[in-house]
Amino acid sequence: MSLRNAILSAAAVAVVALVAACQDGALTPAAQNAIKVACNVDALAQPVAVTLAPGVAPGLAPIAATDAALVHPAVVEACKAVKLCW
Repeated sequence: MSLRNAILSAAAVAVVALVAACQDGALTPAAQNAIKVACNVDALAQPVAVTLAPGVAPGLAPIAATDAALVHPAVVEACKAVKLCW
């Protein structure tokens, strides 16, 4: 499995788990808070990390491109879906 596929698989599992837990009412207040923090950190850090990572380590350029094109949008949509449950 390539690194790109591993990242996409991990992101997909995380999105499905968040949405399923949200719909089942299984999120504890602590879990809700952790998700809120993760969503806020992703919203603030992702644009900076994707911009800086390829310059710091050129080998990270494909990972940054994958994150910007696929993973980050999935995280944003998961955060929106989970926020609807609260």
